[in-house]
Amino acid sequence: MQYYDALRVSVTHPLGIGPGHWKTEVFRFQSAYYGATRIHSAPLAVAAECGLPAALCLIALVVLFMRRVPFSMWKIAALMIFAHGCIDISLTFPAVLVMLAVCIANCRGGRNVYRSVVTLASAFTILVTLSYFTAPPYSNSTYDAPYLQSREAFSDGDYEAAVNYALDALERAPNVPIVYNWARDCAILLPPALRDKYTERIENIHASNGKNPFADIAARAKAQYATSLQTGVPDTA
Repeated sequence: MQYYDALRVSVTHPLGIGPGHWKTEVFRFQSAYYGATRIHSAPLAVAAECGLPAALCLIALVVLFMRRVPFSMWKIAALMIFAHGCIDISLTFPAVLVMLAVCIANCRGGRNVYRSVVTLASAFTILVTLSYFTAPPYSNSTYDAPYLQSREAFSDGDYEAAVNYALDALERAPNVPIVYNWARDCAILLPPALRDKYTERIENIHASNGKNPFADIAARAKAQYATSLQTGVPDTA
C-alpha cells in the first residue's frame, strides 16, 4: 500500500513533494491508514520527495556501477546494501551509508567511469537541492491539528481522546476519506458501549456530507472485532 501511494505521488508530483516532506505529509497521500512515516524503498522515496528526474539519475548511477565497474566482492557487497535499501529504510541510517561508501571506494574503475560517476552524482545532488524549491507549498488544512493530535493520543494508548480529536477533524473535513477511516479505526478499539456511541456520531457526521466510501470496510472490521470478543482470538482473515 505504501509503495502504491509513493508511486501515485511520484506521478502526480513529478518534481517531488520536497525532501523530508513525506514524514509530515504522509496522511495527505495515504489510500488507507498505516503507521509508517518513511517510505521503505530508497528509489521510491527519492521519486516521491525529490522528483522523477532525481530518481532516474539515481537509477542511472546504479546501472553505470553495475555495468562499468569490474566484478569484485566489494562490488557485490555494495549492490547487496543498495538492494536491501530498495525494500527497507536502511539507506537512511548514516552507518549503512558509510558501509556503502567504503564498498564503493574499494571498487576498481577506469578514469572514464569515475568521470561519469562524478557527473551523475553532481546532477543528482543538484536535482535534490532544487526539489526544495520546486516542491508545492503546503498550507495547514483545517483538520491538520486535530488529526495529528488524534494520532499522538492513539500512540499513547488514549483511544477515547484519539476518537474525540478524530471527531473534531471529521467535523472540519467530513469528505476526506482518510480522516473518516481513521475515526472509525479509533472507535473500534473502544469498549462496546463507547464504541457504539462514537460510531453513531461518526456516521451521523459523515452521512450528512455524502455517501460513506468505506462502509464495507467498516462493517467487516466491526464484524471481525465482534468475533474476536466472542472467541478470544483475533480474526485476521
